[in-house]
Amino acid sequence: MREKILSLAKGNFIYETPKLCLSIEKLVFEVTAGTHGTASFLLENSFGTRVKGFGTVEEMCIDFLPFFDGTKNELTVDVDAGELNPGEKLKGNLDLITDCGEEKLPYEITIVSPVLRDEEGEIRDYPTLKKRIEKNPEHGVDLFLAPEFRDAFLYRDESGRILYDCLLKKNTKLQSLEEFLVAMKKKKAIRFETEHPSGRELIYELDGIDKADAITIRVNTWGHAGIHVRTTADFIEVQTHVLWTDEFVDRRDVLEFTICADKVPAGRRHGDLILQTPYEKKVIHIIAHNRIGEKERKIQRARKKAIAMAIRMFLSYQEKRVTREAFGKFLKKNREILEKISGTYEQAVRGYIAVILREKENILSFFQETENLKMPPLGESLEEVENYILIQFIKIMDSERKEDRIGLANLISSYAENGYQSDLLTYLLTQVDERYRFGHLLEKDLRTQLESGSNSPLLYSAMMLAYREDATLISSLDDVTINAVNYGLKRDLTTKEVSLAVSFLGERLPHFDARVFSILQKLYEFFVMTDTLHGICGMLIRNEIRDAKYFSWFEKGVNKHLRLTDLYEYYMYTIDTEKVRTLPDAVLSYFQYENHLNDRCKAFLYAYLVKHAGERPEVLEAYGEQIHKFVERNLAHHRITEDLALLYEACVTEETLTKEMADDLSEVMFSHRITCGNDRMDGVVVVHRETKEQTYYSFENGQAVVSLYTPNTQLFFVDERGLYYSGTVDYRMEKMLSMEKLAPVCYELGARNPKLITHLAYKAERSAKMTDMQAVVLQDALQMDCLRRKMREKILLCLYDYYHREGMAEPLFSLIEQFNPITLKRERIADVAADCIAQGKYEKAQVMLLRYGVPECDKDAFSTLVEALVKEHKDESEPMLVKWALYLYHQGCAGKDAMKYLRRYYTGDLITFTSLYEKCRKMPEVGADEDITERLLAQVLFVGASQEPYEPIYLEYMESGENRMLVKAFLSQLAYDYVVERQELSEPMFVKIEKEAMYEKDAVMVLAALRHYRLEEHFASKQKEFVEMNLEKFASEGTVFAFMKDYIGKVNVPFEIENTVIIQYYSGAPGEILLCETDRDGKVKKTMPMRQVFSGVYVYEMLLFDGEEKYCYIEEQTTGERTEVMCARRTEQAKGALGFFHMLNDMIAAKNTGDMELYGSLRRRYEKDRFAAKKLFTLQ
Repeated sequence: MREKILSLAKGNFIYETPKLCLSIEKLVFEVTAGTHGTASFLLENSFGTRVKGFGTVEEMCIDFLPFFDGTKNELTVDVDAGELNPGEKLKGNLDLITDCGEEKLPYEITIVSPVLRDEEGEIRDYPTLKKRIEKNPEHGVDLFLAPEFRDAFLYRDESGRILYDCLLKKNTKLQSLEEFLVAMKKKKAIRFETEHPSGRELIYELDGIDKADAITIRVNTWGHAGIHVRTTADFIEVQTHVLWTDEFVDRRDVLEFTICADKVPAGRRHGDLILQTPYEKKVIHIIAHNRIGEKERKIQRARKKAIAMAIRMFLSYQEKRVTREAFGKFLKKNREILEKISGTYEQAVRGYIAVILREKENILSFFQETENLKMPPLGESLEEVENYILIQFIKIMDSERKEDRIGLANLISSYAENGYQSDLLTYLLTQVDERYRFGHLLEKDLRTQLESGSNSPLLYSAMMLAYREDATLISSLDDVTINAVNYGLKRDLTTKEVSLAVSFLGERLPHFDARVFSILQKLYEFFVMTDTLHGICGMLIRNEIRDAKYFSWFEKGVNKHLRLTDLYEYYMYTIDTEKVRTLPDAVLSYFQYENHLNDRCKAFLYAYLVKHAGERPEVLEAYGEQIHKFVERNLAHHRITEDLALLYEACVTEETLTKEMADDLSEVMFSHRITCGNDRMDGVVVVHRETKEQTYYSFENGQAVVSLYTPNTQLFFVDERGLYYSGTVDYRMEKMLSMEKLAPVCYELGARNPKLITHLAYKAERSAKMTDMQAVVLQDALQMDCLRRKMREKILLCLYDYYHREGMAEPLFSLIEQFNPITLKRERIADVAADCIAQGKYEKAQVMLLRYGVPECDKDAFSTLVEALVKEHKDESEPMLVKWALYLYHQGCAGKDAMKYLRRYYTGDLITFTSLYEKCRKMPEVGADEDITERLLAQVLFVGASQEPYEPIYLEYMESGENRMLVKAFLSQLAYDYVVERQELSEPMFVKIEKEAMYEKDAVMVLAALRHYRLEEHFASKQKEFVEMNLEKFASEGTVFAFMKDYIGKVNVPFEIENTVIIQYYSGAPGEILLCETDRDGKVKKTMPMRQVFSGVYVYEMLLFDGEEKYCYIEEQTTGERTEVMCARRTEQAKGALGFFHMLNDMIAAKNTGDMELYGSLRRRYEKDRFAAKKLFTLQ
């Protein structure tokens, strides 16, 4: 600007200012909400020359204050959309103040929602994002992790941001993406199925060769999950141990595996192929059959089965459970098989069958065959001895001679003394030895053999028969006795006496024996004896067995009114609370007076009484005191179960609640039970949107009791590796207590649990009209460090509104200290800022209003702030402060200091500047000082605006202004505009120009004065002298103007002016201005350059004789613009004009009129004068 003023002061004028050229007609672009956005445009002029200037904008969200000085200027607009919402539009004008004039560029800026982008374009919604992820999971992860994702997809979604942050903190990137999409309900959780023609049980027949097979795995949806593969047997070998679902083709993959023949021994082996994700498990059972030796194994199994069947039938006959006839039929039917499988004992078996069937011929044959059978000597095999003894026993069966029995008994004993011991020999001895008529001897010898490791049914049968005869033989419940009694139960050989003996001993066992208990169960089921029931219950109580599966025994004991210590307690310990509907009166009466139950059972009992209070109110009343003590004690330990929850709700009321109970109740009040069936989950993390805490609860039997004190919760299930799952894990949640109505009561009683306060704060901030107590709650909530920022801001704003409504100035002032000016909610900035201003907290208010809210802020308060700030920054220009002061000016409420600030620092369009100047002049306390006047006048000149409206300001400044260069520049520009006929002169301005012309001799001033004088008919002597002198001077310099011809006949005019036709043209175009002479038809005859006599002024002088005409037009060489064709002709010259040109012209006129006398006279004179001139001058 200074450069142009100096140029004008020196007389350098520009006739035609180049036009501003902008690359756009309107600045239209979009900015993402919550971010900064920029846009640029180019500024140049129509001549392609340097453009100098600056830009401004009044919109506070836009930063545009460029200074430029170049031929092509790229200007950038910066928009702060940090507090703007999607859908909002900014409309207005950018002001461009340049030496080529002023221009207003309209803008329309639309605030849009954040957008995620990639090389394929914008991703504005989840369906589009899902397509990208399906197409390329790795690229999908990159998009998910991009900072723009949070802004685009989680814009103002606090719950979504919590979910996003927690998952990324704990999980892998792909797993986080999968869990996020499922939790946000944007995709299904991955589930898989296995496909095989044989289903889920695969059988493989092996012939020494490995078998390869495969299972097809199909998933229900796209996504990322690892299907982990393991086996329970080494003969199953899998190709891979992990299948990743994002690598599936068409949502399918194949798991190949091999059955290794060398790891399957002869026979069948079983194993499982287990496929598992974090969400589910599939088990495929595999059976591998090695056929080697299959035939031999079948024969062996058949032989064992036949032997076992034969022994069972033999013992049934011996135990008199089947008749001889029935046994005989069995033997007869299976004779061939029995003889075949008998091996060494075939002959004996054949003889035994003949004896049983009473087949005389076969018996005779048997005796004949064995008549000469020699007794095996010592040293012979046990098998030979057994066969010999068995043959002898069969013979005795037929002869039944006593002496033979005695002899055989002695023989068996003799062999036994020499080391021949076996189950068969011992059994045969029991059948022939007379000693065994005494049961205790029989029991003793059988026990000895059985304790040595025998497990023969022959011996157990013999022992059980002995117990049937004499139950007193049962003296202990060792392994032998237990096995014997068990055998008797299976073979239906037990008696009541045996049952009593076993029951008596069982009740007194020092430890719990599952086999004995099983026997007692069977005995009770068989005989239903009270003693046995007593023994069963006694064993369980003494060994403190409390499993629910034993409840039925205690129930039977209670129903039988057994006199057994702790029977009723164990009835309660083992009761299935889900199944039992009614408690016996005996139980209710028993615990009324003596109650040593554990807390779980007490809770169930008391809850039962509460549930059935309508049926038995007198019983509940009798329990009243102990129930209330129980409730208080458990509440003090913060325990919670379903039964305790019922008791709390029944016993804890507003009337009974104490301060101590209030503290404890607030700990359990918000309890919920979460049940998760996924055995891979170790626990659950609970995150509330209102607090920063993440609380972990471990699972016990798939359950956890968690505290949910607001509905805004996020659950993350945690597996054994610590990974988080949300949305993909199935669970069930039950609310355990419904006592939130007592939350305010607890608070009033002094409870200050953070859960309670957060719960009440959540309720309060959502309340339509806050109560006094809620205000106190919110005050307490502000003291907690666990609140999230947004919750804290909500509370602050709720209290702010409450204090305003109640007119509580002091708390309000204190509260405002706690507001964070950076994060305060946009909609409330204006109100809070106004209160900050009222309290003198200008810095905080300034930070708030710099974000947003100036238009909504109370105008008086805002004016107070601006007044204070401009005083503080009076010696420095702050762009935003200028905008604020200007905003107040437009609103008509700017104070004096704001106006002074604008007076000193405003830069902008000329109209606003002029208006501001006038306003300052009208405010005595502000005034329009010399500085603003200089800047205003300078801008008028800089932008090339019309000076006429500013002449009064200029005239005033001219008298006392210090910047004389500006004075001269303004006057020079005005003079120039008058000279080139762009502006008329007012009388006061002419006076100033005339003075400059007379005394300073400035060319433009002189020309302006000459043009102004041309209209006068008479001149004072001084004026005439001034005119004639300057006309002569300019003519001699070649500076002639068309207006100078107006002086002809008034003063002495130079020949060049008087006798030429002056063609004058104004142009600011670069290059030559051409005068093109044409004939009458418009054809160009010749072209002559016009002469520039002054800035923007071009002339061409023609000497034409009387009646001569010339046709021509003017053309700008660079622009191609041209005028219409015009005719130049000579007008009549002034009378008495002298000179050769005039003589010639007069002779031509006299001849044309036929005045030959005058023509001759003029010719003689012309020749005489020309002769004299030739003597005096040398003509070139």
